[in-house]
Amino acid sequence: MRHSVPGCLGFALMLAGCDSPSLRDAKSWPVHVVTLPAGARCLITVSKETVVEIAATPADVRLPKSPLDGRMLCTLPGHRPLLAAIPAQPIAGAAGQAALAGAASGVVSQAIIQHTVNAQGAALGAATGLGMAYLTGALHVYQPVVNQALQPMPAAEKPGELAAMAARIRVFYDPVIASQKSMCPAGDFACETPIAAMIKARDTELAMLQALD
Repeated sequence: MRHSVPGCLGFALMLAGCDSPSLRDAKSWPVHVVTLPAGARCLITVSKETVVEIAATPADVRLPKSPLDGRMLCTLPGHRPLLAAIPAQPIAGAAGQAALAGAASGVVSQAIIQHTVNAQGAALGAATGLGMAYLTGALHVYQPVVNQALQPMPAAEKPGELAAMAARIRVFYDPVIASQKSMCPAGDFACETPIAAMIKARDTELAMLQALD
């Protein structure tokens, strides 16, 4: 789809008004984690990398901004391990919705590609900032309170329950780890670092299950 210069500029300028520091500057969001019963150990990951470890709930934590949902595993002796999502929600309000819609559409990116002349620099710079804000999660926020109930785990069911959860963890992590390894040149630090982070998160989750055994 082609867009005229005035149309693209007008759209970019409209979005620039939405790209306020209040949407972009926060590097993390506060989240209060509660479990019933209290005292659970929890691990929160985003994109298969650990962001927060909680020794015992309840706890106040800060999650780095991201457009991706968080994933939380909680364990407590005598209870079934709990796996829950922490949704990344679009910022509410007209400004946040307009910025999100514009950054997610192809209009802004096409304008940047097609019209890179000095006269449009300010508007296109603002549009670029919106695109980056969307990708880095500045236009999303995590719910302020995560409240989860852990269910009792009968002793007779524990072996099967823990084995099933361990299998879910491996299915979640292992294919991605293997795929990344296959594309990662030996000695490439930038490539190996996220792989190591994923392995650490996986092994931490498995260790949490082993602690219940």
